[in-house]
Amino acid sequence: LPCQYIDVTDVPVGDYILELEIDPDNRLEESNESNNITRVPVTLTPPCPAPPANDPFSGAQLVPYPTATMTINNECATKQPSEPDHAGDRGGRSVWYRWTAPATGPVTISTDGSALDTVLAVYTGNTLNSLALVDSDDDSGEGFNSLVMFNATVNTAYSIAVDGFGGAVGTVVLNINPAGNDAFASCLALAGAAGSISGRTVT
Repeated sequence: LPCQYIDVTDVPVGDYILELEIDPDNRLEESNESNNITRVPVTLTPPCPAPPANDPFSGAQLVPYPTATMTINNECATKQPSEPDHAGDRGGRSVWYRWTAPATGPVTISTDGSALDTVLAVYTGNTLNSLALVDSDDDSGEGFNSLVMFNATVNTAYSIAVDGFGGAVGTVVLNINPAGNDAFASCLALAGAAGSISGRTVT
């Protein structure tokens, strides 16, 4: 039913089972009374001790690979006073990444796989006050995740901000996929006797 909840503020951290039972007194006539209970595992985690290292723009996490997937929790992240509203949303729990384009061409950046409603923005510029928006998005990815596509310029550093819509918190997943090997003529070489290259086919 709507508006039913359990306050677990003072419950110690650990693993629990949340049990929900429908019609516990068997007041409703049913053909089967044995399927009215559901149990869901719940893990209560301790509060985060401090904001993540890439909480401020100056501490943006460097993405060392052309194609990458990064994961972080934004629960204790904050928003700097001079930070813009990403994708037009106030947010309040942003984390920053810095990625340098390995080649000129299309690139897709998304938050697909994140466990919260995200907003995403890509900028150029060396300080918060000098940011130039490249692209931003809310909800073009899978579900309530975000996705941007733009033409990157080789050796240009892009600052990427991910925030929770309305200040939402949870596990943030950032996917970066330059489509450098989209054309046959631009195929990527595998060096040595064996090797692998990861990528995404979204674009």
